[in-house]
Amino acid sequence: MRFKLDDFVQVYGLRAFVETGTARGDSLAYAAQRPEFETLLSCEIEPLLAAGAVCRFNEDARVSVLRMESGLFMQLVGGSCLPPALVWLDAHYPGAGFGIKDYDADMPEHVRLPLYRELSQLRLAGRRDVILIDDLRIYETGDYEDGPLPSDAPGIPAPGGADWMRDMFAATHDARVILRDQGYLLLLPKGGAQ
Repeated sequence: MRFKLDDFVQVYGLRAFVETGTARGDSLAYAAQRPEFETLLSCEIEPLLAAGAVCRFNEDARVSVLRMESGLFMQLVGGSCLPPALVWLDAHYPGAGFGIKDYDADMPEHVRLPLYRELSQLRLAGRRDVILIDDLRIYETGDYEDGPLPSDAPGIPAPGGADWMRDMFAATHDARVILRDQGYLLLLPKGGAQ
């Protein structure tokens, strides 16, 4: 994770970290360095990656890595009593970045590109978390630092791009596009901390 967490933690009173797409656990390890995070939750659908992450964090009681689809995971998060969280949404193309599966692997769309389902669960729960969405170039074109989506990664850029994400949270969050890396959409709760 290439974001400094100080401002988010202080301004929004964050006490939890929630992540979809654990992979090797590097973002989770970065967040675990913050003593303010009382709870760190992550999910990973790929069994080998999930098992590796569970082993990596088995000595930190604050960390839980669950092997499950991210949409179901976000349903659990939405129904929980977690304190305000930094929610890092990075679940897409399960296993493709690690050579486990191809980008166009035969799997349901809600598993291959689960962002709509993840965000819908958060919105239904009415949580006022800081939401950071990775790999924006999957959903809309832009002048991203790492360039456009590779041709072998079937994204879904469409007219309006990520406007549906902005619209979904327009009443509760302000949206900001960050062109670094492969693009990010940052959704910040209006009015700061609760």
